[in-house]
Amino acid sequence: MSYMDDFTHLEIQLEDIRAATNNFSDKPIGNGGFGAVYKGELILPIGQKMVAFKRLNRKYGQGDVEFWKEITMLSELSHENLASLLHFCREGDERILVYEYASRRSLDGYLDKASLTWTQRLNICIGAARGIESLSTFAAIAKRCLIRDHKKRPKMVEVVEELEVALHQQRNSKQNNVSVAKTPTSYRYMKKFDHLKIRLTDILLATNNFSVDNLCGRGIAYLHDPKKTQQRVLHRDIKSSNILLDDKWTAKVSDFGLSKITPANQPRTYLVSSIVGTPGYCDPSYYDTGILSKECDVYSFGVVLFEVMCGRLCCEFDKDKLICILVNTWRNRCHEDRLDDIIFPDLKRQINQEALSTFATIALRCLNRDHKKRPKMVEIVKELEITLYHQQNSKLHKANLTKTPTPYGFMEEYDYLKIGLKDIEVATNSFSDYKLVARGGFGKVYIGELSLLGGKSLVCFKRLDRRFGQGDVEFWKEVSFLSKYKHENLVSLLNFCDDSHERILVYNCASRGSLDRYVSDPGLTWTQRLKICVGVANAMNYLHVPHDRKHRVIHRNIKSSNILLNDDWTSMVSDFTQSKIVSEKESEDYAISEVVGTNGYCDPLYMETGNLTKESDVYSFGVVLFELLCGRLCTIYRNRELGLLLPTWLRYYNEKRLDEIIFPDLKEKMDSCSLNTFSSLAYRCLKKEREERPSMAEVMKQLEIALEQQEDFEETMRIQNLVISSISKTPRNQNFMRFPNGVLVGDGNTWLSILQSGKVCEVISATKCISADSLVHDDTQNLRFSNVLKGGMNNGFTIKVTTQFLSRKVRYTVSLVFKHNGTHHGTHIPFKFKLNEERYYSDLCMPHVRDDGWLMIELYQFTSYKKEHDIGIHFLPLLNIASSSIEYFLEGVEFRPVQYVS
Repeated sequence: MSYMDDFTHLEIQLEDIRAATNNFSDKPIGNGGFGAVYKGELILPIGQKMVAFKRLNRKYGQGDVEFWKEITMLSELSHENLASLLHFCREGDERILVYEYASRRSLDGYLDKASLTWTQRLNICIGAARGIESLSTFAAIAKRCLIRDHKKRPKMVEVVEELEVALHQQRNSKQNNVSVAKTPTSYRYMKKFDHLKIRLTDILLATNNFSVDNLCGRGIAYLHDPKKTQQRVLHRDIKSSNILLDDKWTAKVSDFGLSKITPANQPRTYLVSSIVGTPGYCDPSYYDTGILSKECDVYSFGVVLFEVMCGRLCCEFDKDKLICILVNTWRNRCHEDRLDDIIFPDLKRQINQEALSTFATIALRCLNRDHKKRPKMVEIVKELEITLYHQQNSKLHKANLTKTPTPYGFMEEYDYLKIGLKDIEVATNSFSDYKLVARGGFGKVYIGELSLLGGKSLVCFKRLDRRFGQGDVEFWKEVSFLSKYKHENLVSLLNFCDDSHERILVYNCASRGSLDRYVSDPGLTWTQRLKICVGVANAMNYLHVPHDRKHRVIHRNIKSSNILLNDDWTSMVSDFTQSKIVSEKESEDYAISEVVGTNGYCDPLYMETGNLTKESDVYSFGVVLFELLCGRLCTIYRNRELGLLLPTWLRYYNEKRLDEIIFPDLKEKMDSCSLNTFSSLAYRCLKKEREERPSMAEVMKQLEIALEQQEDFEETMRIQNLVISSISKTPRNQNFMRFPNGVLVGDGNTWLSILQSGKVCEVISATKCISADSLVHDDTQNLRFSNVLKGGMNNGFTIKVTTQFLSRKVRYTVSLVFKHNGTHHGTHIPFKFKLNEERYYSDLCMPHVRDDGWLMIELYQFTSYKKEHDIGIHFLPLLNIASSSIEYFLEGVEFRPVQYVS
């Protein structure tokens, strides 16, 4: 193909494309008969630009012929409504076309979207029609010049004017309507001799080396065609998925891989050996006879017009199998004057009747079975422009422009998010109860699948219920807010519906629902709870700090049921119907007339004074923190009366009895440092005085610290478990040599030592296992643990402990290890004990002194058949009056192996 050397200026290297597409590893943005389409940024002469890469896949039957056909065609054709070819690549087996990127993808993704207005649809149709019509502009002029009846041929001045208009349209394609009258005089003067400038080789070819019989024929025909093609283009695959849309909704006809180029002076029909096209769009007469004409494109475009009007594709599929083509149904409804039955419901109230009549008539003519009766593309463009004129000058259109559907009057800018009620009813099975997933002050929330640009997605539908006092103000506030504020920890608004009396918000689906469902779930670990809190704090800090927005947002209704969770437990703050947007220049206090919020979460100071600040959100979030720590919601209902648990939680915290309210399932795997950081922060959030509450930035920072502490603890646990595993798999004598003094494991409250016999001796810290009502930490008496407990034993105390690492089939002695500041002799200690679920046994023991100076009371013995045992030991008050002045330092409970049991 030596003539392909003319296009080398468009060729780029494969390595540039691989770099832009990450070696084609990114997910394709589209697939078609040609292959996959990728997007990526490419450095062009005008700078870095997002483009689309169309990669040929030979398994679909596409080869070099189709590849070069599209290059030659698109390099010759240039029009605002045709997809622009920027580059191509042909290295090895790779064949790749590079186009300008259509950011909104293709028209088929918007047919059933109520957000695509009737006016937008008309403009798209006009643009697509202009693109198709431009394919035959020059050919039409040439054909008129070749009419056999010389009386019907145009005058040369008319030809020149038409060519100038066509050329001006091509070079200035951003001007949608260019007429001869609008063509600048200077342009015509400067360009009037351009048609005379050609190469000698072209003249020799056109005149057959100056042969007399061709002196006028081919030479004049060439001059009549400024693109030097003398050809018309038949697209052969016009369909909505081949009409691309840029960010301004400009339509661009694409995919010329199946196109045919025919001479302009050829008869109107063109016989082809192989029939190609897409079922539903393909002209039936072409499909039956194999005879191709430009009217075949007209038929296909008529199908697209009906799709735009009816809001659905022309074909229905079941599991990729074609089951129905709707074109005949649409055509029959038009003939029966039942057009209203097939129009997209969400368009009905927008369409002017005169505009509808014009549009439907031209669409129906395009589908005429007799291709001779179908309109030309230039006529279609004209009729669509008339339709748009009727629509834009109708009273209905003007009313739509001036009406204010909300208190704000600016909601028309969000029309692109609007969808039809019918789509929601289909997705929710007409709001069936089995699709209902939640209820709230706003109304009900349903779940269902909705067709979005990326395919079908599971979404949530939040349906306003006016009985709960929610109205248009709250609805439009949330639409306005979520369309402007974007954050990974804020719920995303996908669409909305305001049909009739319905007000529905469509969100990305939080597959796990709301946090309140998991507060008391033992499966939600402490680490997961911390990560959820960090996400919420991150979102709230984003709302509270103005940044470059010049205002902050106060949520006013932070609670666990308004925190949604997706598959990986990422938290998302939702429900902004009660939020306030406050200028950063306003005072910190924001006085409001009506106090709103949820009992138990609402800032008491805000409820008392009506003064709202961002610290009110901090208070509400503090309540959520305590809920996650305590494993229950802050409100309970008893005898139909609301009870609040927060005062109890705060009282226990102040009395240093936090351990009694912590969710039991969290205690065993909770790092003490992480707990202290978290609980201290939660308590500060609930301070009565706002000045004493932390900012959300500080809340986020402290939560990140608590999370880091917990993750460090878990990593330590993982390493220690590896040590324990190593102990169990290593010969006994080697373990004794490797760990002669033992090792601290677990949360730092368990000490393991390996005896020469290879059996494990477990000591559990007193700070972990003793119910120490009157005992305090003392850092001065250190041994195996960082802390011991100090206090008097004369009042008695209780030990509750679970072993973790005992050897099986071994008899253990259970001992209490302690010191005191009195004499070592004469003190008998009474106690009761029980193992697992057995009854209590009573005994009286005398301590003996160990080699390290600590005292040890051997309480009792038992045989271990498993690693874990629940131990309960209750020490009775001492009877010896002299012992009342003695201070005791308790280290812990030791489980020492004494005998192997066969």
